[in-house]
Amino acid sequence: MSKLAMPERYIVSQCHQLVADVTQQLDEYTMGQAGDQIQTFLWDQFADWYLETSKVRIFAAQKSDDPEVRKAAAEARRVLLYVLDTNLRLLHPFMPYVTEAIWQRLPHEGKSLVIAAWPQQDAAPLYVDEEAVRQFTALQELVRTIRNARNEYKVEPARKIQALVAAEGALGDALKQESPALAAFFKADPEQLQIRSLEETRAAMAQDDGLQPVHLVVQDGLEAFLPMSGLVDMDKELARLSKQQTTLEKDVEALDARMSAPGYKDKAPPAVVAKAEAELTDKREQLKTVADSIESILGSMTEADATAWREKQAAEKAAAAEAARIKAEAAAKKKAEAASKKAEKEAANKAAKEAKAAK
Repeated sequence: MSKLAMPERYIVSQCHQLVADVTQQLDEYTMGQAGDQIQTFLWDQFADWYLETSKVRIFAAQKSDDPEVRKAAAEARRVLLYVLDTNLRLLHPFMPYVTEAIWQRLPHEGKSLVIAAWPQQDAAPLYVDEEAVRQFTALQELVRTIRNARNEYKVEPARKIQALVAAEGALGDALKQESPALAAFFKADPEQLQIRSLEETRAAMAQDDGLQPVHLVVQDGLEAFLPMSGLVDMDKELARLSKQQTTLEKDVEALDARMSAPGYKDKAPPAVVAKAEAELTDKREQLKTVADSIESILGSMTEADATAWREKQAAEKAAAAEAARIKAEAAAKKKAEAASKKAEKEAANKAAKEAKAAK
């Protein structure tokens, strides 16, 4: 077992721990707990994590003639079969017919699952590689943390990101070996996934003059840095922030006008005034945050690109202001014409009434 790769040692160790737990639970007649634990293992560990990891090895072997790659795929297949076979034996007391039908379709020894040996033959538990469990648990936490960051920054699902992972010692070596699986798990560009020591990673980040990366502390000795350029499409982000800025500017202008209206603070209830003031303060803070984000992105661009973007924005704002002025003038003209027609109609009606009265 010691010759297997870390994920294989992990899943076999977890399977062995499951065997020990289920064996004890069946001896104590806690059937429900035993069944739940088998289901949790198969769903959360075997299918959700190891099966996905093994796919990377097996698919890689289909595209390579490298003996080491093919050997890793063969080991993954053997471990898949071993873990599945073991779990069928554990599940047999609960689901005898289904487990027997599946077992008969797998490579196996013996005539029937019902007379197959129980995975744990005596009181001594099967071997568990604690180091492999710790390392793969760290890998899982790294994947979850980066997935959460992708979700927080609303990264497009299909977008492959750049990631710099800082890990020390044996954990760093183990993660380097599993970099293809890591790239698949949190959708990183394999060519832009780097796993180095914390010192080397910080030195690499210091040379980047662009935006500050997203810094994720996974656990002691394991961190990740996600450059913003890899998380966000800068053009789309600038467009989104610019639109948000325009909306906030209108909101601030409207609230400011309301608060500055003569007599508003004297006539409006204190609770209404307090709510409006709080909303205005909040909108101004949001506007500052958006403006700072825009400047941060522009600061990472070339001076020419940043100047071109600012000029484009100024031209668009000027055009929008001119369109608003024309619209306002047209509305005022229409209102004046309507008022004039109304006055003319009223005058005509009045004259008609006076003429009728004179007769």
